[in-house]
Amino acid sequence: MASEMTENLAYTSYISKMLSPRQRPPGRRVITYGTFDLLHEAHLDQLRRARALGTYLIVAVLTDIFDAGRGKRFLAQDVVQRIENVRQTKLADLVVLEECDDKINNVLRYNIDVVAVFDSWEGPEAYVENLRRYCEVAFIPEEVANVSSTALRSVVSMGAVGTDSAVRDLVAGAAATAGVEIVALRTESQDLIDLVADGKDIRVCKTLEQLYESTEAVYLSSELPLRTINIRHALQARKHVLCASPLSLSRAEAEGCFELAAAKGVVLLESIPSAFTPAIERMTAIAQNGKIGRVLSIAVNLSAPLLEETSQRCCTSVSDGGQLCVGLVGEALLPIVRILYGRSVLNVFSETLSSGSNEDPSHLYKLTVSYDNATATVTIGHGVIIPETLTVIGSEGYLTMPAPWRETSRFHLQFKDINFEEASDEQDFHFATRRGGYRFDLAEFATVIKLGRPQSHMATNANHIQIATLIEQALACHQ
Repeated sequence: MASEMTENLAYTSYISKMLSPRQRPPGRRVITYGTFDLLHEAHLDQLRRARALGTYLIVAVLTDIFDAGRGKRFLAQDVVQRIENVRQTKLADLVVLEECDDKINNVLRYNIDVVAVFDSWEGPEAYVENLRRYCEVAFIPEEVANVSSTALRSVVSMGAVGTDSAVRDLVAGAAATAGVEIVALRTESQDLIDLVADGKDIRVCKTLEQLYESTEAVYLSSELPLRTINIRHALQARKHVLCASPLSLSRAEAEGCFELAAAKGVVLLESIPSAFTPAIERMTAIAQNGKIGRVLSIAVNLSAPLLEETSQRCCTSVSDGGQLCVGLVGEALLPIVRILYGRSVLNVFSETLSSGSNEDPSHLYKLTVSYDNATATVTIGHGVIIPETLTVIGSEGYLTMPAPWRETSRFHLQFKDINFEEASDEQDFHFATRRGGYRFDLAEFATVIKLGRPQSHMATNANHIQIATLIEQALACHQ
């Protein structure tokens, strides 16, 4: 241990000598970290205490993607404004961006003497031990009570309508999401009432009108086509709507719902948990920015258990046998319609494949969408185990997200010289993302509402309408 510490200190000294005098301000150097959204007294107390630990203070402001991975998706201010918040205090000598938990490298990069963190910091014990090999770790007491950025942000009061596990998961997700609170519930399921509302300050309503009285937004997971009817009813009441996917099986109905939302000045968003994760957001951006050339093919694979008749909230029967979980199809189609946005759809074909045995109801559903110079496939195994991967192939490389792609926080980029004359290049992306569930949906929903945006940039109204259109065309193949 002693020899290892000596080696680390020697390396730190070497790095220090490599820095120019301008990079190595004299005195005792301190670094502290934070989001600094809606700067308040607790932030100022943190900065003053960190400042008192030395003569030169560096403040690392966490990026939006880093915060999203920690569950802080609902931020009132972007990173540029949050940096300016810190600069305006005049307590920081230098403000830097923090894109990941990189404290040890920061110590070496900025020749730090003290890392100052709140005493509530949940860093692993081994991490703290490693950090102390390089510098002092100071824990700042949180003495400014009952003040937080979360408390300063207004909270979206939501009601939930449904009878299945989606409502249960939504309530759990809201408990872990800043800016959203479930205050009312409308359901016919007593088991769900006992599970969700028992012991919580959630009002159980007998009618939708009662639910609307105490809410500004509503989550709808009722069965299709009742879901579309409930969506229009909520929009007419000027309530923001987050709904299970898809919102409709018809392009005309989907367009009508979004037109009504715009007329009433409210937000309508489909709940697709994977759509709002940092990994999917970054992968989509890379696919669109030409890094892998022109996108030629997208393949999305999912699997699902066979559902009982009583629990087919998102399922519809198809004439050639089996069931089609349109909710899964909607989720699989979203990355496709985002990446290939603006390209003409030439043909839509879908089919179900089974073993042919009456004793084995498992089957494979496959949807193929032919675009102008591109193709996309969605494969869903109902009772069939398939690798749940997402792959985007371009003319100069590919992106792949490993199974299960809806829950993963990483993806791989591979690209080559177009003439294959040079060695291929590759890059792995990883985001320190906590398991999402409904947290990302709810946080994005709240952000869009509170910032007065007409739609989410990660799942636009046009994206949702295109999903409804493709599902409508796919179902027509089985009629």
